Amino acid sequence: MAIDPQVYSFSDWQMGVLTSLTTIGTAAVDPVSAVTLVDIDGPATFTPGTFMRTDIRSGTPGQIAGNADVLTCDKGVLNEVSFSCIYDTTSGAIMLPTLFGSLIGTSPAGYGHAYNWTSPDMAHGGTVGLNIGMDLTLIHPEASKSISLISGVLTTGTISGDVEEDNGQIKMSATYSTGYKPVYDQGTPTTRNVYGTTKRYITDADTTHTVAGCSNAVIKSFSLTVNNPVKYLGFQGANGDPEAAVRGLPEVEVLLDTTIKVDTNTASLHSAWATNSEVATEISDNATWGSATTFGFKGAYGRIIDVKENDVGAGYYDVSQKFFAHTTDTEVDELII
Repeated sequence: MAIDPQVYSFSDWQMGVLTSLTTIGTAAVDPVSAVTLVDIDGPATFTPGTFMRTDIRSGTPGQIAGNADVLTCDKGVLNEVSFSCIYDTTSGAIMLPTLFGSLIGTSPAGYGHAYNWTSPDMAHGGTVGLNIGMDLTLIHPEASKSISLISGVLTTGTISGDVEEDNGQIKMSATYSTGYKPVYDQGTPTTRNVYGTTKRYITDADTTHTVAGCSNAVIKSFSLTVNNPVKYLGFQGANGDPEAAVRGLPEVEVLLDTTIKVDTNTASLHSAWATNSEVATEISDNATWGSATTFGFKGAYGRIIDVKENDVGAGYYDVSQKFFAHTTDTEVDELII
């Protein structure tokens, strides 16, 4: 075979997502032929769960593992794709429900968790829903070399923004996981809907700036992380596909890191940390959360888990929080984006 003169850059790779349209564990078409592109900033990292055993076996002649000793199996394993992107409201509306596993509220509509949140039903062959399954295709620049994965969810995701970077544009990094076998050597999806043009910015939240109980905090950056693991259970069928899945074991974890200015309004952070005080966070474009519209997040039951000094020209605190549930309130955390 002659040398191929074609040279690709990392920008030639694409990633497309699609809310699962059929029953859980059933491919859409080919298996995914109509996707919405995600504005990734580099090739997504695919980590197949393929099992491989390469050690020497008993009875092998000599002291070098033989070719026949190798065992490779891609049945009943977890497959993951990690990526980072610029957030947009079109692809985000497909991805975020599978991270949170729920939608909440109408005033405002957003994502979050009720204090008594439990995993949705995710049995193989069951009815898919917006919060349950997402198909994903890694689109290779070479024809018929794309990889498609089905009926997966985001198991961890971080939404972040820094007012001093890219005008405060909101970014997202996440990991997608599925217990179903990937389909290799797929053709390029026949329909590739472009990612949305509506982006979000930290500066959209221009009214309420309460961080860890400190009102009127001057915010440099934030990073909101949701960890909602998935566990695939059992096996069935020729590919060893799972019989069911469950989310959030042992817990759904919501963490927030913010960098805020050192001043009178933030002077109580250390004492609140030392006394394990319950602190509220609310960042939005309105003085009343129920009227917030563009971008924001809140958590009423936070605990400070770390405070560090950060000298980035001016004095800032790096504040880390974890949000907890309350037995009477509706939500642990809320996000509108």
